Amino acid sequence: MHEYRVTKYDPQYRVNGVYTRTEWTNIADVGRMYDGRIFTMADYERAEQQHIDFLSALAAREGAFPLTLRSLEDRSDETRWEENQKIMPADLSAIIRDVLREECWCRLEAPGFFIHFGYEYYMYVGCTHTTEAMAELAGAYALFAEPMRSPYHPDAVDEPPATVDLRPMTALYLTRGEEILLLYRTGSRVVGNSYTGAAGGHMEADEYNSARACVLRELREETGLTPDDLTDLAMRYVTLRLKDGEIRQNYYFFAGLRPGCQPGESNEGRLEWHHLDALAALPMPHTAKQVLMHYVAEGRFTQLLYGGVSAADGTVFTPMTEF
Repeated sequence: MHEYRVTKYDPQYRVNGVYTRTEWTNIADVGRMYDGRIFTMADYERAEQQHIDFLSALAAREGAFPLTLRSLEDRSDETRWEENQKIMPADLSAIIRDVLREECWCRLEAPGFFIHFGYEYYMYVGCTHTTEAMAELAGAYALFAEPMRSPYHPDAVDEPPATVDLRPMTALYLTRGEEILLLYRTGSRVVGNSYTGAAGGHMEADEYNSARACVLRELREETGLTPDDLTDLAMRYVTLRLKDGEIRQNYYFFAGLRPGCQPGESNEGRLEWHHLDALAALPMPHTAKQVLMHYVAEGRFTQLLYGGVSAADGTVFTPMTEF
């Protein structure tokens, strides 16, 4: 079996594992500006259909039906899919669309064939197609195919990744006395249905040398707040974690809110104030939980910048000082 990563992202813009061009990544980006124009729902649906048509054509060429639905994670209000359900050609478009819109997630598999979904429109396929044949088929749908093992095999956690990409991200935690403002994010494939910083996200291409610029942009986009609404903004934690074939670089900022300043409603989920003593019981991404637990126990009493490397059993934090 040959395995490929298939995406809409042109490899010529990937430098040292980092994609350097600013592009839309999911349906939530509809209405935002890219390449000097508004990304519309019609634009999204056109791209979505290209991905669906490609996967449908590949599965048909491989004679892969029926596909079996594995590892279902359903986030929709109406459950349409079941674990181990057999997916026939008539079902394929609907399940792909639901996954791409982050209403659910699953693996689609058959003997000698699979379709695995990442986040932000990354897809992984396993099939008999040669590299040349796969590149030709993907190109017919304006997609790019690169030889790469899927990080979503059930046993992938026990094997070193063949290639490693970088994913730099930021998060901002706003404090108010003994409380901290958290965002309950819903729908995100990366950190969906868990509590994160009040604002944050992935760095754009022009922000790789300024995590501060990224977190302030995300703050404005997600809460309507500006730097003038903050006090004592500082980067306090930098962490690394290897997950899904990526080194995830997280830059965590903390700040206070000036009196009278209030965030607006977020389009990423709901904002809630939580007492520091209640944080341990909240669902959070692994590294974010480790950061906040360290902040409550030690970090809030210092002005230090901490570096941390995450493992399954926790994160080791070290004060970062110049030398």
